[in-house]
Amino acid sequence: MAKSMNNKDDVCDYMEAHTVTFNFRGQPQRFLPRSALEYATRKDVVQKIVAQDKETILNNREQAELVDRIVRAGRKLFAICVHCGVTMQHLKVMLDNGITDKRLPLSKDDFGSLKEKRFFVANFIANQKQYNTISLSVDSIQRLDDLQSDRFTIPIEYEEIEANYKGKGAFGTVWKVRIHRDHRSFICETKDGDLFAMKVTPHEGREQDYHRQMAGLNHPHLVKCLASFTLGAKYQMIYELASCDLEEFMRERSKPSKHPELTEAWLAQQLAGVASALKVVHNPQGMLNVPNANTLRTGYIHDIKPENILVFIYKGKVCVLRLSDFSCAKVVEIVATISGKRDSYKTGSKPGTPTYRAPEISENVSSRPYDMWSLGCVFLELLVWYLEGYKALEMFRESREGSVIPNGMIDEGFYHKTSNGEMQLRESVLRKIENLKRQCRGDLKDIVDVVPSLLKIKPKERMDASHLAARLSRFSTATGSNTTTNFAGSLTVPSIGSTSLPTYDSDSDPNEFIKITRPSNEQ
Repeated sequence: MAKSMNNKDDVCDYMEAHTVTFNFRGQPQRFLPRSALEYATRKDVVQKIVAQDKETILNNREQAELVDRIVRAGRKLFAICVHCGVTMQHLKVMLDNGITDKRLPLSKDDFGSLKEKRFFVANFIANQKQYNTISLSVDSIQRLDDLQSDRFTIPIEYEEIEANYKGKGAFGTVWKVRIHRDHRSFICETKDGDLFAMKVTPHEGREQDYHRQMAGLNHPHLVKCLASFTLGAKYQMIYELASCDLEEFMRERSKPSKHPELTEAWLAQQLAGVASALKVVHNPQGMLNVPNANTLRTGYIHDIKPENILVFIYKGKVCVLRLSDFSCAKVVEIVATISGKRDSYKTGSKPGTPTYRAPEISENVSSRPYDMWSLGCVFLELLVWYLEGYKALEMFRESREGSVIPNGMIDEGFYHKTSNGEMQLRESVLRKIENLKRQCRGDLKDIVDVVPSLLKIKPKERMDASHLAARLSRFSTATGSNTTTNFAGSLTVPSIGSTSLPTYDSDSDPNEFIKITRPSNEQ
C-alpha cells in the first residue's frame, strides 16, 4: 500500500527509503528515481507542505499559485528544499527569480537575494546531486561537464571488471552496464531489459562525429547508438546488448547443420538484411537533417569483419545480424567532379583490418566500394562456415596465408600482388568460390553468385550496395520498394530507392519507451 505523506518528515522518509545507489566507474551515484520523485511531489503532497509552512505567509489564492508553480516547474527544487529542511518561502523566492528545475545544477551565484543565507545555499548545493539525475533519450548526445560531476548523478551501473567486459576495438572498449529504467526512453528485449552495452572511446574521435551526423539513421540490421554523452576525456555510447559477435557465433556453432533454427532461408535473409543496412549507410538521403537541400551525404564503415557484425538472439532462438563498430566510419559530402560525375570523398588513410581490406588501399584511396569488398569477404566466409563448418573456415583462412606483395608482409587477405605488379584474387579464394557454386542450391545460390561481383579488384567494377540489396531483396524482411521498415518498435526507416545512390563511376574516379526488438517477420 502506498505510504501516506502528511508532512515534511514523511516526505523525507519516503525519499530516503526509495533512493538507490549505482556505481559509475567506482563513484557511488545516490539518486531518487524519477517515479519516486514524481510520487513524492504530487500536487496533494505539495499542497500539504506549503500549507504547513509557518514562514510562508500567503492567502489561499497565493498558496494555490505557488503549488501550481512548484508542480509545473519546480518539483526537483521542492524535493531538495524538503530534504534540506528549507522553508517554502525560500523556494518561492527562487521561483520568483526565475530559478526552475531546468536551471539545475545550481551554483552559489544563481541564488540572487538568497546568497546571504549561506547555510541554506551550501546545504542546497551539497544535496542537489541526489535529485539531479541525467536522462538518456534516443539520439541524444549530451556534454557533461566533468568539473560539475559533484552536482549531478549518472543512473548507470558501470564497473570495469572482467564479468562486464564485452570487447575492445581499435579506439574503444565495450562494457556491459545497467541503466535505471526511470532515466532512459528505450528498453530492449534481449537478456535483461535493463542491461545494455556501453562503448567508451576518446572524447573527440571519428565515431562521435559519425553518430552526430547519422543520428536519424535506423535499420533492423544496423546497430543503433541509442544515446551518448561525453564526460571528461571520454565519449560513452549506449547500445543494445548483443549476445555475441559473428566470429564467436560461428565458432560456438561449429556445425550449423546441428542447429535446426539456422536454416538456409535464415542465412539468406540475414545477409540480405545486412546488404540493405549497408545501402542505408551509403545512401542516407531523406533520413538525415542536411542544411543544404542540394548537398548529398554518404557514409561508409571501412571496418566490416565478422567481429564487427553483432548477433542478437531473441526469444525463440531468433538470431539477427547487425553491422556495428563505426570507429573507422565517416560521413562526407558527395560533390560534382569536373567531368560532371558525382564523387564521394576518398579517405587517404588505411582503415580496417588487413584481412578484409580492399586492394585499392595500397594506393591510399578508398570510399564506398571498400565496404563492398569487405562485405564480399564476409559473405564468402559465412558460406564456408554454413556449408562446411567452422574447421573448414579455419582451413580456408590458412589456405589464404601469403605475402601481399612478393617478399612482403604475410596476411590472410583475399588478394595478392603478382611479380609483374598485378593485383589478383588468391587461388584458394577462386577455388573456394567455384566449390561453393557447385554446393549451393536454392536460397544460397543467389548469395554465392553475387560474391564474385563484390570481389572485383577494380573498385568501380564492384556491385554497389543498392544493386546488391536489390539482387537479394526477395529474401529480406528489412526493405521493400514501396514499404517502410520498423525498427525498435516505433523507429521508422523510410524506404529508399536505388536510383538516388550515385554510381561507382564517381567513387573510383581519381520520453515514452521505445522497444528495441527483433524485426517482425511481416516486414
